[in-house]
Amino acid sequence: MRTILLWCLMVLVSVLLFCPVAWAQEVTVSGSGASRDDAIRDALRLAVEQAVGVLISSESRTRNYQLISDEVYTKSLGFVQDYRILSEYPNKTYTVTATVTVNTDPTSALYTRLQQLRLIEVMLRDPRIAVVIPEYFHGSPTPVSGCETVVIQSLRSAGFKHVLDTHQVSDNQKTNLIRAILDGNYQEAKVMATTQQLDFVIIGEATSQYVGDLYDSGVKSSRAHVDARVLKVDTGEIIAAQGFDASGVDITPQSSAQKARVLASSQLANAIAELLVQYASVPDKPVTITIKQISFQKLTALESVLKQIPGVKAVFLRSYNGGIAEIDVTYPGAPKILAETMENAEGISILITGITNSTVTAVLN
Repeated sequence: MRTILLWCLMVLVSVLLFCPVAWAQEVTVSGSGASRDDAIRDALRLAVEQAVGVLISSESRTRNYQLISDEVYTKSLGFVQDYRILSEYPNKTYTVTATVTVNTDPTSALYTRLQQLRLIEVMLRDPRIAVVIPEYFHGSPTPVSGCETVVIQSLRSAGFKHVLDTHQVSDNQKTNLIRAILDGNYQEAKVMATTQQLDFVIIGEATSQYVGDLYDSGVKSSRAHVDARVLKVDTGEIIAAQGFDASGVDITPQSSAQKARVLASSQLANAIAELLVQYASVPDKPVTITIKQISFQKLTALESVLKQIPGVKAVFLRSYNGGIAEIDVTYPGAPKILAETMENAEGISILITGITNSTVTAVLN
């Protein structure tokens, strides 16, 4: 099973790294100005404003309006991938209607500039992550937590801000969570992790054994193995599994084992951080919308509203039962922005009741 998981992980990373994917938003806008060039510049600015609206919440746009205007809107041409004039009217005020393509790829100029201005979260919509990796020496628990510390430091260095201090979680909760994940009871683990308001949990074990003296020198040598799985809490899905081995030497069996566990954990930390960064670099992840008290007729209207939201690339009805609908929406922005747009949409009245890292729950008013 572990071999299959690792093979799937390698395939996933390869796809993310090497498959060419176009992340562009195409909109139709009308601009006006004193001349044709002014009208085109106005249209491009409006298109970039719509793209920014997908990536940044209205609260942030309002609070940072002057900064965005000076650093983004006034330089709209540099963020436009292509545009095509559909019509133009040279009256007293020149007006053009154009189809404009704005590149929203994570490596694009627009995305990069918004990150530089600290207006957009770089990593996974700013998730809360817990790391739980108990350590063992010859099957007995050790009092140190060096492996957790190594992984936490690596994640923070990679840009993840909210990595939970696991001392805030009781030993009993840790034990139950570890057992559930290692036993494959992911839905049970999901329930436990949700109570801690977590988005991702990295659960693993670090085992070590004393091997012996190094060439009869008196220096002690030990071996360690560390493996871990990454649970995406809101879906109960394991998105990655990794394992590494390492050796360590020191003056005592215990300290050499500790060094071996830390070395193996360093390899694990780098692999998981890289994987999560690659996972984050694909902006169009599905957001699952669960809406209650909705008739089938209203559901059809809601699907139409969702398809008209700027940035939405696909809408898929996953299930409808007893007035409860589950809809998957492919969307490059944060769920909070999608929820905000849904609540303000015309033609249907929706009350948002919950938002997670990749889900929105709502009821029909």
